[in-house]
Amino acid sequence: MFTKKSILIFMIVFIAFFAIPFQSAPSRTIRLLYPQGCQFPNQAPYGEAFYVGEVVEIKWTTTGEPGGKVKIWYQTSPTTPSTLIGCFDNTGSYRWRVPDVATGTAKIHIDTCDDCQYPRQSYAESGFFRILPLKILGFSIRMNPPEIRDGERINSIECDIENKTSRNINATLRIVEPADQYGRGLIFPPDRPVVVRPGINHYQFAQFCDPFRKPTGNNKFLSVEVLTGHGVEFKTVELIETGSGSYKLKSQTLRNPQPIKRF
Repeated sequence: MFTKKSILIFMIVFIAFFAIPFQSAPSRTIRLLYPQGCQFPNQAPYGEAFYVGEVVEIKWTTTGEPGGKVKIWYQTSPTTPSTLIGCFDNTGSYRWRVPDVATGTAKIHIDTCDDCQYPRQSYAESGFFRILPLKILGFSIRMNPPEIRDGERINSIECDIENKTSRNINATLRIVEPADQYGRGLIFPPDRPVVVRPGINHYQFAQFCDPFRKPTGNNKFLSVEVLTGHGVEFKTVELIETGSGSYKLKSQTLRNPQPIKRF
């Protein structure tokens, strides 16, 4: 037999369980705005291209309940595991420094959650985008005197190097003369450590001890090399003989150098 007390307890539990509505977890959906990438890697139309070390603003939008957190990952290829960038407030954007991994198959993954320890509520990912090796994008070289004969000394060599990235690049400058079209030749003067800042940087080499050698065979170029932690870029300028028997640098403008060479 049920007592009045047991019936009262049952009614209280029944009302608490069924009459009070459940509170469901906040509902959110997320959409990644940038980067968008492309459907097929390394095929036109290409996705975005970022340089190693560049700061990229990842952007997204959410609908539904405000607030919460987002977890962001990056992936460098379809066969490699994703790397967690971090768990952040759901502000709609995050400034991400691109990792030192050159690839044509990178992706961003993002999902929403109430707390960094809770499971995801909504998920989105980008298409494929590219991460390119850090590049210095312009060279111009001048020689003083502008014309020189075999056995004479070069007073100085000047070069302008344009850095179109948004960060300083620690590098080593090297003059190679005379060189072949691939920058191989006699290296002088000593290598110079420099910081290549964003924009156009001017450098002068004035420690030439050996006299100029008449170009022979394919060694008819003057080369400036820029060595960074990501490889070496170089610009070669042809030494052409004038009618008077002297040599001068072929006219050139600030333009893209040879593609980067990996160590």
